Amino acid sequence: MAERRIDFGRLGMAEYGVGVGFALVCIVIVSGLTEFANVELPGFVSVAVGAALGVAAWFSYLLKRNS
Repeated sequence: MAERRIDFGRLGMAEYGVGVGFALVCIVIVSGLTEFANVELPGFVSVAVGAALGVAAWFSYLLKRNS
């Protein structure tokens, strides 16, 4: 797995836009799930969890695209 790398210098605006889109969608999903499940979380926690999931999804997308 060490040979699988992401060259961030070669990424264009479209790839970074996809990353922002993944993060925003995951933030909305996590916020919606907390509201639906009646879980009391501070706003920054749900945003942090959603952003972390979005970044993980973006990295997975970039690795699959490059392979």
